[in-house]
Amino acid sequence: MGPVLLAALLVAYNNLRPEFGDRLYVVANLSVGVLLAAIARGLLASNAKELGLRRGRPKVTAAAGGAAVALVAPLYLFAAFEPTARLIADDRVAQLSVAGVAFQALIRIPFGTALFEEFAFRGVLFGLFSRRGRLFGAIASSVPFGLWHIRPTLQLIDVNTAEAQPALVGLFVTGAVAITAAAGLAFCWLRIKGRGIWAPVAFHAGVNSLSLVAAAIAHRQLG
Repeated sequence: MGPVLLAALLVAYNNLRPEFGDRLYVVANLSVGVLLAAIARGLLASNAKELGLRRGRPKVTAAAGGAAVALVAPLYLFAAFEPTARLIADDRVAQLSVAGVAFQALIRIPFGTALFEEFAFRGVLFGLFSRRGRLFGAIASSVPFGLWHIRPTLQLIDVNTAEAQPALVGLFVTGAVAITAAAGLAFCWLRIKGRGIWAPVAFHAGVNSLSLVAAAIAHRQLG
């Protein structure tokens, strides 16, 4: 019951908590990560290896970071050379200064999002659920990871397509949950190959941070 309760609490935390500013978001998420570690170690008898905190395979981590750059590189080209790059422009970055974009890309996303989420889902949940087998661990940790993204998806829709009909919103949210759950499975594969959370952290942080910078560039092209 312990891992199931932790998964439910994580989903509730992200979807029901008050809205945080960027700096508080980082502090709050990292604090929750410390609490998760304490619960896993103290109450559920976990250890650093099970939580994915060992050094792992640096070459796999480096390859994951390189794959993130290669995946996002086309977005940069699109943003740089397509003056109507509305497809990747995100209104959430419209008001960010250069310093704001840098904070998001170098602090908020790598630490408040990627490190925290990978430790919570591919570290704690995958580790604990994998006591019943890796496949079970991957699925059981990826489903709540998908549900974790309900609120972020609603915020994305509200900012960029506020006029969307309820049926379309429901379709978007369902699709986002399914896609992020599938991404969770891929991150679990990286965790296994890298023997720890550092490879999925590198990939997750690279994709999210570089995509945000590409979106900011595209928005300035439109402006």
